[in-house]
This record gives sequence, C-alpha cells and structure tokens, in this order.
Amino acid sequence: MVFLVLGWGVQHLIHSHNTLRLQHIPVYDTFPTKEDNSPDLNIAAIPDNVSSIPAFYSRALERGLRLQRTLSKHLETSRLSDLLNLADTTTSARIHSLKTPYSSTAYTTRPTTDSLTLTNSEWEIHTKLISGCHLCPDITNCPCGYHLTQPNADKYHFFNCPLLRKSLLDDAHNLFVNELTNILNTIGFYAIKETQPNDTTKHRPDITLFTASKNLIEFTFRNPCASYLANHKHPLRTLANAEQQKRTKYTPLARFEKAKLTPTSADRFGTLSTSLLAFIDHIAKTAPCPRALTPPPPTSNKPSSNALPSPSPNPTHSSPNSPANAS
Repeated sequence: MVFLVLGWGVQHLIHSHNTLRLQHIPVYDTFPTKEDNSPDLNIAAIPDNVSSIPAFYSRALERGLRLQRTLSKHLETSRLSDLLNLADTTTSARIHSLKTPYSSTAYTTRPTTDSLTLTNSEWEIHTKLISGCHLCPDITNCPCGYHLTQPNADKYHFFNCPLLRKSLLDDAHNLFVNELTNILNTIGFYAIKETQPNDTTKHRPDITLFTASKNLIEFTFRNPCASYLANHKHPLRTLANAEQQKRTKYTPLARFEKAKLTPTSADRFGTLSTSLLAFIDHIAKTAPCPRALTPPPPTSNKPSSNALPSPSPNPTHSSPNSPANAS
C-alpha cells in the first residue's frame, strides 16, 4: 500500500510539472513572495519531492490556497490565449469585449421599464451577436453587393458595411442617449438631450445635466470589429482613445460654459468604459430619487386562501406568463 501511494505521488508530480511546463506556466517548489513578503497564492507551486507532499498541502490549506482552482485558472487562461492567437480579427474582438467587467450585466439585471425590456426577437438577435452566429440567416445578400453565403463570410458584415454601418451606429447611439436622458430625469436630475443640427456636424455633447454644477455628457458608441481599430484585442483602450478624441473636441466649450465634461463610451458587445462605469456609480449615489427605477418585487401567481379560484385558461391560447410570451 505504501509503495502504491508513493508511486501515485511520483506520477502526480511528474504529470503536474509536465502539464504546467507545456502550458508555459512557471512552477515553483515554494511559494514566491510578494513585495510585503507574503506568499503569492496565485502562483502555481508544487513540491519537488514526494516526501514533502503532506506538509506542502497542509501549509497550502492553512494559507487558503485552492491548488486545483489555481492550476485550472492558469490552464484555462493559457488555452484561451492559444485559441485567440489563431482567431480572426472579428472573433478576437468579440471574445475580448465579452471578457470585460459588466459586459454580461444584461443577463443578471432585471429591466425596470418597458423600454429597457428585450422582446423575444431582440433577445434572439442579442444571443446570436455574442455567440458569433449570423444575425439574419435568411438574408443572403447585402445591398452593397456582399454575399453572406460565401466561404468565410463576415458574420458582422452589417456593422462594417459601407452603406449601413453609420446608420446602425447612429441608431444605437441615439437609443442609448434617449434612454439615459429619461433615466436621469426619472431619478430626480434635470437632464436635457441636445438637439443636433441637420448638417451632421455636432456642436455640443449629447446631454446637459444639471446637478450641483453643470455637466456636459458625451456618449460614443464603437464597433470593435471595425478594420480601422488596431486595438481590437484591447477594447477598453479603444474606448479610452474614443473618449480622448471627444475630450479634445469639447473641452473648449466646457471651459467657456464653466461645465464639467464627461466623455463616456461603450461598444457593440457590451463593453462599458471606465468613465461610463464611474458616471453610473456617481449618479446612483447622488440621485435625488434613487428608488424611482427599482424594479417591483416579483408577484406570486399563487392565489390567496380567500380568493375564488380563477377559471382555467383556454388551452388553445398561451398564458401571459407562459415562456412563449416572456420577454
């Protein structure tokens, strides 16, 4: 039995070391220390001999290390990196955008208004968008002449199409600005959506917000799959560069009006810029009526004990609460 345990221990060490080295993960026989001399538990460390395994794991558990979790994290990160190195620009941009913080908020946040609720068809398109599927498989040809059925066709051609890309970005931008203006007014602020001239030249930021001071809010929407974006692997840098352009454009106006300029941005896959997240956090903390958008508690369909039983629904029609009608 002892020899069996020792044999398993040797195999465990050899396999672990070889696996990590194949994935280019550094392996240590002790925990490297941080600047404050505390052990760095995020580094993969494996004992260098079988006899030290019990003591090693005992110390690891005392320090809160979960060896399997740490190794899995390194292996998955390494495999994802290898996969992205072989991916095309569009796939790389999509996956890197979906990895950013809060890009999946739509799946975990209850909508507070009808306008913020996705319909079934909108949810289907959104799911295809983030999954890398064709958004409209029934459409085979684009008005610009691009054939969507050709080998290796661009799944997101509509966003890059010279005839459609500007209108699609403008629609998404205007939808966001309209909703943000409504939300700011609903929670007690005074916000004005700026009316832009018809000559396609913007002279002012999108929203003028009055709090304790005057604020100019500018929003920029970006398509991370655009060929001219060199930082498709770094979506937050792309957004930061876009905001810097807006800051350069509108800073003279903000100084003239003695207002605070806040450029914000997002991309098509749900990446929110650092400044947009900071702005959301700020208005959430300072809103005069922060609970105005709080979703109501879910209502129970269970009848009370004093209520009369309701007639059964017509089996030929789906109930309002059925999955078929859920949005």
